[in-house]
Parts: sequence; structure tokens; C-alpha cells
Amino acid sequence: MMVSLGVVMLVNEFPPLKVGGGERQAERLAVELARQGVRVGVLTRGRSDLPGDEERNGFWVHRVFPLGIGKLRSLSFVLGAMFYLWRRRADYQLIHAHLAFAPAVAAALIGPALGRRVIIKFGNSGRFGDVQVSQATLRGRLKLALLRRRADVVIALEPGMQAELKAAGFPRIVRMPNGIAGREFRPPAERAQFKARLGLAGGEVMIYVGRLSPQKALPNLLRAAVDVFQQRPQARLVLVGDGPEAERLRALRAELGIAKQVRFAGNVADVRPYLWAADLFVLPSLSEGMSNALLEAMAAGLPCVATNVGAAAEMLDDGACGVLVPPGERAQLTSALLELLTDPQLRARLGAAAQRRVAERYDIVAVAAAYRRLYEALWNRSAFSI
Repeated sequence: MMVSLGVVMLVNEFPPLKVGGGERQAERLAVELARQGVRVGVLTRGRSDLPGDEERNGFWVHRVFPLGIGKLRSLSFVLGAMFYLWRRRADYQLIHAHLAFAPAVAAALIGPALGRRVIIKFGNSGRFGDVQVSQATLRGRLKLALLRRRADVVIALEPGMQAELKAAGFPRIVRMPNGIAGREFRPPAERAQFKARLGLAGGEVMIYVGRLSPQKALPNLLRAAVDVFQQRPQARLVLVGDGPEAERLRALRAELGIAKQVRFAGNVADVRPYLWAADLFVLPSLSEGMSNALLEAMAAGLPCVATNVGAAAEMLDDGACGVLVPPGERAQLTSALLELLTDPQLRARLGAAAQRRVAERYDIVAVAAAYRRLYEALWNRSAFSI
């Protein structure tokens, strides 16, 4: 590896802010790349209660403080990010933007002008995904045209995303998975201990982790839960996360009469105790890229029920380490949940297989090494293969 190889990652938000899966993945990648000897910087949006510059886990973070509101705020961030990239141009060879938002625009505008290679990682496919959402507006179509012309490589997480990017005219697409330090999610004790600690003792626990947003189809999950509770009255459903659908979902919980069996945990600093207390994980989304929440549940040894969208089938090895159901199908979702709740041996077998799958295919050490090889190939203008 080139000792001097440096990369700046651009991302809308970054820890310690509450962030989504794409931003968590950026942090994991930055930490591991720094450990492997790559000089890493992160350029992100600032907030008044956070420092403008800091060192974190072997890499630097610079926060741009945007001005104004709405589109003006996004424009000021783009300009501020471009100015900082120009100032630090001697410190890096590549710019890696996570998700097709304002950071990607800044990377595409300034990178080629500075002779720096630009990588854009897309986050979702389907009707909630980066490509289809962008294509719905003139502003979005102009953004895609800019990224198509100026990015050296775009990253696709799964086959559907790759097909969308190809259909949208992107010429240089590389498949790359998300990664996780699976050992950090292995339960340190029996699940019963964590159930008791969280007040969930007495029955099986189903868990969902993620944003409470329309993309996740959580009303369908709550209605399926009604059917589950009729046969497994001691079971519980815990929703970990927050989002724009929170109040609507709480109202639906009351309307369905399942307030005692469904808990809204909100955002939590550490999701692991909830995963360690659960008996199964459920992801009922209408669209996904490569779900970090699903990766974390698999690493925790949970059997998973997921809709067959995005990378779910690939992650669950076409059902060898989890149960796949069609999106929006309440009856099949109910059936899958009941199958796992009533069969502890099946839960144990699928959970162990999921844990092995993460270790073999999605370990962050291997994923970061693949990114490092991609960076080197781009900078050296050579062919790349994982």
C-alpha cells in the first residue's frame, strides 16, 4: 500500500449525532481504514454544540457550519466543503462521498478540478432509493447528471442498486458490501439476563431497529403483531428508533389494542442490549440497500425475518440463515414470525447460521481492505478486483 494514501470521506451527518445506517457505516469504515494505515479524514455538517475539528479513533473530523435554511443551507454546506477540500488538497488523493446528497455534489464539483479521484456510495434502491427519488425532480436529475459525469466510481451495495445505476447511465459501478465488527455484537451472557434487565421477561421478544419512516412499512408489522399475539399472548414487540411515523404508529398501537405488548424504545445510545434480549429480529421494509440493522441482528445471533428487498436475500443466503417474505404481505409476515416464535430449535439454527454468515462475508476488516485496494487502483489508474 502507498504509505501516503489519504482519503476524505464526505457525509451529511456523523457521530456523535444520531445517525442512520449509511452514516454508521462511514464511521466503521473510517475507523478500520485508519487502523489499516490509510490516512482518513471526515468532512461533515457542523452543529453549535460540537467542535469544528477533532480527532476520533485515528482519523480527523472537520465540521462545516452551514448558513441559512432549506436549499440555501445545503448550498452553503457545499461551498464550505469545497473550500475546505481545496485548503487540504495536499493531504489526500481520493474523495469518498457517502449517499447521493449535498456531500456527493461537493465531491463531484471539486474533486476533478483538483485532480482527485471521486467515489460516490449510493445507499438505497427502489422507490425510496437515491436514484428513483432523484429522478422524480429536475433538481435531482441534474444532480444525477453531475455525479454521472464527474464520479470516477459509484458504489452499489446490491444487485438491484447496481441495475438502477446502470439504467441511469453510470458507466463505472463497483459492488461493495457493508461491513461490521461482528465480535462486538456477540451476546456476552444468556438472553434471559438482558430480558430481565430491560423489563421484558416472561415471553418471546421480537425486535425491530431502525427509523420509524414510511419506507419501513411498520403499520404492516403492527397489524401482523395483532395476529401473532392472538396465538402467542406472552410475546412482545419492541421498536427501537424514532422518526416521522412515531406518533402515527403510537396511535395505531392504541387503535389495535396492543399497547401492553408493543414497546417504543426510542433512540438508544447502544442497541446491543436490546438485540441480546430478543428472540428474533424483524425488518418489514418496502425498500432497503444493505441494512446495517439487519447486519447487527445477524451478528448478535438472531434469527431474522426480512422482506425480500435490497440485499436481504443475499445477506440471508436466500433463506439459509433467515426467513424472507414479500414486502407488504401481512399474512406471510405473520406466518414467518409465528414459525420462529414456536420453534426454539429453528431459532437457534438460523441464528447461528446468520452469525457465521456475517463472519465469513461481512467482516469490516475484509470490507475495509477491499476499499483500500479500490483506492489504490483508482489512484494508480489500474484495474480493480475485490
